[in-house]
Amino acid sequence: MRSASRFSRLTSFTQRLAGRRAHAWLAGAVTLVVSCSLVATECAAANALGPSRVSDAVLVRGDRLVPFQGRSIRDMSLFAVRGRELEPIPFQIDERQGDQPGDQPWVYTEGAYARPDSDGGALDANDELAFMARDAGVRTAERPAGARDVLELEVRDPVGGEAAYVYLACFDHDPPRSTETYVRLDSHKDAISTTNYFVSFSTSVPISWSNLTLRGPHGEVEADLLDRLKVRIRALFLLGLVEWKVNEEELKSIPVGYRSGPVRVIRRVANKLETGLGLASSEYLLDTVYYENAVILPAFVEVPFEPGFFMKDISIRISVDFTKHMQGWKFSSSRNPNPVMIDGVMSSEEQTLDRGDTDWVVLSKGSQALFSRSLLLDPRLKNVVRGLYYVDDATAADPPESEPGQTPGVGFEFTHFEGATAGSYKTLGEVYIVNGYERGMEKEFFDLRSKPLTVTAKPVP
Repeated sequence: MRSASRFSRLTSFTQRLAGRRAHAWLAGAVTLVVSCSLVATECAAANALGPSRVSDAVLVRGDRLVPFQGRSIRDMSLFAVRGRELEPIPFQIDERQGDQPGDQPWVYTEGAYARPDSDGGALDANDELAFMARDAGVRTAERPAGARDVLELEVRDPVGGEAAYVYLACFDHDPPRSTETYVRLDSHKDAISTTNYFVSFSTSVPISWSNLTLRGPHGEVEADLLDRLKVRIRALFLLGLVEWKVNEEELKSIPVGYRSGPVRVIRRVANKLETGLGLASSEYLLDTVYYENAVILPAFVEVPFEPGFFMKDISIRISVDFTKHMQGWKFSSSRNPNPVMIDGVMSSEEQTLDRGDTDWVVLSKGSQALFSRSLLLDPRLKNVVRGLYYVDDATAADPPESEPGQTPGVGFEFTHFEGATAGSYKTLGEVYIVNGYERGMEKEFFDLRSKPLTVTAKPVP
């Protein structure tokens, strides 16, 4: 059973999120608008999952929706009980290439990789249904009016055991759809916007965000917090006689595909790293997934040669360089639970931070916070050592960068790649934009994210 203090903290989190949704910025700023007509407290009245799961996305593969496989996705819609009636809720079904489960890339609808699926838009085993947990409702015997066939999806919290329900319905034509949108894409400006944040990308370094703007507690636009994403690689060649360095501007990077819907945006960037030493190029495909309060960064790295055979002392740093507008925020991590103040000067507390392997980091200011789970590496890279990178120094130059100094620079450093072999590797990163933050809630938050909601589907007679 959840403790009273835990429930109180997460209820506060839910209520503050509801306040932010009520103040959704609908202007055509750069892109993404979340116009929500239902506040979170109303959802909670019909959603037995409770406030701790208000921000979860629910993902259901097509192989769990067997009765609907082979049917046209355009004839489907998703419903839940809102108030006393069964109504359409925001959802999307994202197609993957091919019809078998696996790691096939998405069917992108915009960009150079845009092309229709070979099956003409039918539901396959490896397609994916996405919706937000807070939109699920109570169980009902009612069927959506005009639906030909209906699947009941039970969404259950494995932690507390609570359950809520949605109904996937197939129609002969023109299914009713929700008009609510939680995420918007502007592919021409390469920007994504939600009620909680806005990001745009660098034209010269498309792998990097050029802007990260959060929304205040009343929906107000705040200052841009981001200088850039940094990728810094260093290695020694020729028995240590030659030092090789690469930064993010030397990556050949180009956005090649987008897929967007009311629940999430998927953006694929193709990157190529050339050593310039006669070795084959390494390719890096980044599929970043944007929800209204989260960014998920799964990636696939192709290493065409054995690094340890040609290189030694390999180190990779992946970090975010923030702007001076982060001064006044605080930093903490799984190894450093006591927050330190960010002010552009390395204090004694900051200088003595534990920089060992870190599970997560938190940047917070008042009720706002950025949670980041450490980059998870492919199990075959088990010998790679991961550590914390942290610098809070307004005078510490780390070019190339747009704003000199690091206030702060936060990320992860990886070393001891010598045992890695040629092949394809997977990585995963996660960033969450949290409102209603209270100190100490991060461990509980990540514990819940490690226990995803489960889904059971069955036909409705």
